[in-house]
Amino acid sequence: MNRPSFVSIPLADGLRWRGGNFLYQEKSDGRHEFVEVAGMVVNAERIRDGSLVVNDLVSIAGHDVRGEPTRARWTELVSRAWALPHGVRLSRIGSGGEFLEYLLSEGGEGLVAKPLDSAFGVGWLKCKRSQVFRVRVTDLDHQRGSVVLVDSITGEKRGKLPLRGGKFELVRVGSILKVEAFGLTNKGLLREARPDHDEPGSWLVNC
Repeated sequence: MNRPSFVSIPLADGLRWRGGNFLYQEKSDGRHEFVEVAGMVVNAERIRDGSLVVNDLVSIAGHDVRGEPTRARWTELVSRAWALPHGVRLSRIGSGGEFLEYLLSEGGEGLVAKPLDSAFGVGWLKCKRSQVFRVRVTDLDHQRGSVVLVDSITGEKRGKLPLRGGKFELVRVGSILKVEAFGLTNKGLLREARPDHDEPGSWLVNC
């Protein structure tokens, strides 16, 4: 079973979201998982503290419901929330751009918008505080385990990025990386950059 894909929306556009035929859910900063819990298979994110945030329903008692509309899947999940074990909760929901602004004020990751009448994974949008950048490695700092980066297209300097957990050994000068950052500083450097973690290995575009 493949994880769902999203179309990324610029932050400025996400903040203008108002109503519409969408379910607006908090985008948790976790690792995607399909999990079997309380007789269901759910789409969820594993948070760093080990807890699980459930955002969608895949199947109930072996019956695949991915073809059902978002409104039906979410309604079913909400009706079964009482059965979720300790450490598992439903994602928070709200109203468009106002909800996104609230989440960001809390230091949250962002928002996912799912058309209420669509099947699982169809037409899903995401809007995050961070932006995605493609950068090229121009130098390696073996002592610190970090790399020097430039924009992969323009060649503009983007600063340094520490690579931990065995990542540093996988790159070389010329590698193309996919990273997330909270925009650029006035000098054009990545602000609080980190390797992309949408999927395992998605941060390394071309080694």
